[in-house]
Amino acid sequence: MTFQGLALGPDIALIAIAAEPFSEIGRRVKDASPFPYTLFSGYSNVGWAYMPTADAYPLGGYEVEVSPFAPDAANQTIRASLEMLHELRNGSIGDPDHDV
Repeated sequence: MTFQGLALGPDIALIAIAAEPFSEIGRRVKDASPFPYTLFSGYSNVGWAYMPTADAYPLGGYEVEVSPFAPDAANQTIRASLEMLHELRNGSIGDPDHDV
């Protein structure tokens, strides 16, 4: 999955993913972000599929039934988003010595 991140100074960050995430995913990213103000956005670069949280899978429903994502995808997305936010905060994204 494609992630996009942008820091606007020391206080504001934007993270975008190519999916339609359940709102809890964005809330967890915002709550753990190293930036005081973080916007988490789905629907970026042709976000075409629902991304449920792991606890939604046993409940079923339309979003779970049509989702191509595994139950752990939300947790992986949260981890990857937070990693990108920390890299943005530390200035390591855009560093030529940083592996992308």
